[in-house]
Amino acid sequence: MEAPAWVELHTFPTGFEADAARLMLEEAEIPVLIPGQQVGIFGPGFHGGQPGGITVFVPDLALHDARDLLGLDDAEDHDEG
Repeated sequence: MEAPAWVELHTFPTGFEADAARLMLEEAEIPVLIPGQQVGIFGPGFHGGQPGGITVFVPDLALHDARDLLGLDDAEDHDEG
């Protein structure tokens, strides 16, 4: 069995929003990866903004379901830059 390819779901401005999304995804049994998140529940920036945001990744085959679950528009992440 081949390992899933992880793809970017969304970059959240705060740890609170990233953790809320993570919990919703895990509840729906969608695997979640948040690399390098050092904030933690009581760390600095948990409720405030993080420079560069916090990016949440999901397996490529779950991307559509994850976007639907969180109400994310496919064009939302691609309009920037």
